[in-house]
Amino acid sequence: MSYIAIYATNALALRIKVMIVRAKISLMVLLWAAAICVDSSFIALFTELPEARINARTLTSYGRIGPNSFNGTLPLLQVEGQFVVDGDGRQVALRGIGGDYRGYKDVLSDVLSMWEERLQWMKTKGFNVVRLAFNILGIAEHNRQLDYTFMDPILDLFEEYEVYAILDCHHSSSVFSQKDQWIAKWVEIAQRYKDRSVVAGYEIAAEAIIGYTAEATRQNYKDCINAIRQVDSKHIIFAFEYVKTASTIRMVLEGVSWVQNEMIWRPEDPPPPNTVIKTGGQWLVLRSWTLAGGPLDHPAYLYYRDKFDLAYSWASQKAHLFIVLRNLFNVPVWNGEFGFYDYDEEHANFAGIMDLLRLSEEQSIPWTIWSWDALFHPNAGNWTFSDLDRIFPTFTNPYSGNPQLFNPKPFDLTKLVANYFIPYSDYDPGKAWLLAKYHITFSNACKVRVRVFDGYPDERELTNMIDDYVFDATAGTTLRHEVAFQEWLVTPYELH
Repeated sequence: MSYIAIYATNALALRIKVMIVRAKISLMVLLWAAAICVDSSFIALFTELPEARINARTLTSYGRIGPNSFNGTLPLLQVEGQFVVDGDGRQVALRGIGGDYRGYKDVLSDVLSMWEERLQWMKTKGFNVVRLAFNILGIAEHNRQLDYTFMDPILDLFEEYEVYAILDCHHSSSVFSQKDQWIAKWVEIAQRYKDRSVVAGYEIAAEAIIGYTAEATRQNYKDCINAIRQVDSKHIIFAFEYVKTASTIRMVLEGVSWVQNEMIWRPEDPPPPNTVIKTGGQWLVLRSWTLAGGPLDHPAYLYYRDKFDLAYSWASQKAHLFIVLRNLFNVPVWNGEFGFYDYDEEHANFAGIMDLLRLSEEQSIPWTIWSWDALFHPNAGNWTFSDLDRIFPTFTNPYSGNPQLFNPKPFDLTKLVANYFIPYSDYDPGKAWLLAKYHITFSNACKVRVRVFDGYPDERELTNMIDDYVFDATAGTTLRHEVAFQEWLVTPYELH
C-alpha cells in the first residue's frame, strides 16, 4: 500500500509534519523519510532496515544484574561501530535517568543518601547509567556548579553500586561565549577522571547550537574534543546533534540552503572516533505549567490529552531519526533526553514517552530519561519509588542484541500528524501551513485541498481567504509556494 508524506515549516519555527496514508498500511515497512521523492543515492540510507547496515554479533555472555555483576570493577566503555561495548566487545545496553548531580542539595551527606536510595532502586530494575548534570563555574544556568568535593564521592558510590555516570556539562551555547574557560574545564575534568571506568564518558555540552551556525558549533565541539584527547584518549565523548527529523537530514544532504544550520555533523565532517551522537527531545514541553506550578487545566495541556495518534507518530519519528543518524555516521546514537514533566498517566504525552522507550530498546539505542528532579518534583512527577516500579519495566539483560525490525505502534496515519513544536498554540493538528518558498513533493497520486490566505493567519482567527482549490497530484508532482505574504493551508481531500 502507498502513502504520502508532506513536510512543511512556518516562520515561527513550528515544524509540522503532515502524512496522508492509505488504510491498512504495513507498519513493518513504515519508514518516515522513504515517503518523499529523493535522489537514489539517499534511498538506501533512509529505507534500509538496520540489520543490513551492521555487523551481526553473536552474544556469548548476557551478564547479570545485581551486586558484583562485574566482580567489583566496571569495564571501561568504548565505541565499536554503531554500539557501545565493554572490554570484551559485548554491546552494552545503557539505560538510565538524568538529573542534577547533587539533586539541588547543598550538604554532602544528604546528596550521598539521596543517590544511595536511587541507586538501590536502579539496581533492582536493571538501570545502569545516570546522566550527572552540572554547570561550569562562571557560566551559570540551572544546575549546580561542578564541585569535586561532591563529584568524587558520588562517583565512588556509583562504583560501589556498579552504575555508570555520564558527566553532563548541562549548558547550551553559553559555553561558546566563554570557549577557553569551557575547554580548560573539560581538560581538567578529563585529567582527573581519565582512569575512572565508572565514568561512561563526557557530554561536553548538552544543547549547544542556539545562536551559532552548524559549522561554528561543529568546530567548537572539535576543538574541545581535541583538547580532551591530549589528556584522555580512552573515554567516550557524547556529542550533541540538533537535527530533529530524518527528512531534515535528507534536505541537508541535498543542499537545501535554509536547513543547513539544522544539523551539526556531516558525512564529510563526522564526529571524531570514540564518539556517541546524543539527541532526544520532548513531544510536549509541559514544564511551563507543571514545574513552574502552572495549572493542569492549561488549554494546550488539555487539548493534547487524548492525541494518542500524534504521540505515537512522534515516537516513531524520533526512533527513525536515531536509526538514520546511526546508519549515516556508523556510530552509536544516544536518546539522551526525553521523559516526564507531569504525572498524568492518562495523557497522550505519557504514552508517547513510553513508546519511545520501547522503540529505543528494540533498536538497541542507549537511553536516559530526563529527569530525576522532575520525577519527584511536587509540581511534576511527584512519584514514589513504588510508582516507578509500576511505570518502568525491569531489565534483566545488561547487554543488547542487534536491532529488531522497525515496529512503530499502530496509529491512524490518515490524520495529519504534527510534531511536538506546537504545544503552546491552538493549532489544529489536522492542518499545516506552507510558507513562501517552501514546497511539498508527492510520492503517490492524491488530491489535497489548498486554501490561500492573505498574510500570516493568527492562531485563533484566520486572515482573509483569497483562494480555495483542489490540487490533483500525481507521483513526483511538486506543489510550490512562491508568493510572499501569503500562507497556504494544505489538507487532505481525497485519496485515489
